[in-house]
Amino acid sequence: MYQKYFKRLIDIFLSLGLVIVFFPIIVLFFILIWIFNGFPIFFKQTRSGLHGVPFNIYKLRTMANTNNKNVSHIDDTNRITKLGQFLRSYSIDELPGLWNVLKGDMSLVGPRPLLMDYLPYYSEKQSTRHNIKPGITGWAQVNGRNKINWNEKFELDIWYLENQSLWLDIKILFLTIKKVLVRDNIYSKENDIMIRFDTVFATQKPNKKTTIAVISDIHSNLDALKVALGDLKDKKIDRTIFLGDILTYGCQPLEVLNMLEEYKNKYDTIFIKGNHDQLYFDLQSNIKKTNYKLPKFVDESVEWTLKKISPVLLKNIFSWRDNCIIGNIFFSHANPFLYGDWSYVEKPDNLNKSFQELRKKKVFAGVFGHSHRQLFFAINNKNIYEVEAYPVQSKNPDQLIVNAGSIGQPRGKGSGYIIMELYNNELYKANFKKLKINFSNSIKLIKETKFSKETKKKLIDYLKV
Repeated sequence: MYQKYFKRLIDIFLSLGLVIVFFPIIVLFFILIWIFNGFPIFFKQTRSGLHGVPFNIYKLRTMANTNNKNVSHIDDTNRITKLGQFLRSYSIDELPGLWNVLKGDMSLVGPRPLLMDYLPYYSEKQSTRHNIKPGITGWAQVNGRNKINWNEKFELDIWYLENQSLWLDIKILFLTIKKVLVRDNIYSKENDIMIRFDTVFATQKPNKKTTIAVISDIHSNLDALKVALGDLKDKKIDRTIFLGDILTYGCQPLEVLNMLEEYKNKYDTIFIKGNHDQLYFDLQSNIKKTNYKLPKFVDESVEWTLKKISPVLLKNIFSWRDNCIIGNIFFSHANPFLYGDWSYVEKPDNLNKSFQELRKKKVFAGVFGHSHRQLFFAINNKNIYEVEAYPVQSKNPDQLIVNAGSIGQPRGKGSGYIIMELYNNELYKANFKKLKINFSNSIKLIKETKFSKETKKKLIDYLKV
């Protein structure tokens, strides 16, 4: 009730009062920045707001201008001016943010607004911090600020989201005033500039070989998953990425979920959402199935799977991501476009667009699933061609697109997964590991269901192929 009806009114009245009180101070430092540091006076940057919608945040500028050739190569910590240090030490640089509060982009109290670049890297749980407006101050700011790591910050943000109230906001505001006055955790030259969250997530240790296994489209097939994970035991895998579509089609959904849960408790894993995963998220959130136009065999399989996994909520089992970047590789279920676009990357029109999108993301390779067909595409001087693995024997490609295929319902070259090796955050080697899987038990289980004859035939035919 407080969040819905009263918080916005309090934000307006308090921020308006604070603007009036601090207006002379803002004008004073406007002049001082102009005299000592020149223009621009204000720092403007796009940040993610409520529901991840972008907005421009405003602060008093505390760093030397990057347009100056003498400082363009200097890291952010050393670009902070002496006046900027003073502004940060008393959080005076945050005062223009009151304009964001008046506009409705922000609240006085809430999770701090972060860069739009970070959106692809949040887990499902971490993304919930965008369910409320960002704030000028917040629970994480009065509980360590830059002395705590990113995961701790996000945990505090989520705690605030789940426990927000008028009294908690009052407590945070008073703690903020106290910390500003005693200059506790406000600014220190050594740790004020945190390492970017996307860098923390993506970057491996220098000179370290990193081996990644990529498994896609399990589709409730426990027999296939057992073979794949058993095969990984013989290899030194640093991280396993599951590229989505864990359920549907197969008849062992709970068994698959249990095995994946055991695996992620032992090993470093990333779970990326696919179109089937999103379908279950929606249907288990009471979105009507009639909103989807599903083929009959998919509709029957989804209905059967929903009953089998109930009351387990798929959304809550793993820390799901829309996509992720590791080193110079972009991982997503279907393609490099926006989440929810399930178009197939290997279609001729999409291949060119996909390479262009990967260039925009400044990555060398894209790894996808979705089509169930294992593929390697390279591009060199705008010429797209298929290869068997990376590195390519003939010539070094400008970029690479890989489809991991499917272990649970393979098409084309058969069932398997991708093994990738990175050195110093750059792709060094990638190849498809083919698996020998006996699908006789999977076929037997499909025959034992009450699916229609047409659906049984369709699902069994896929496994025979």
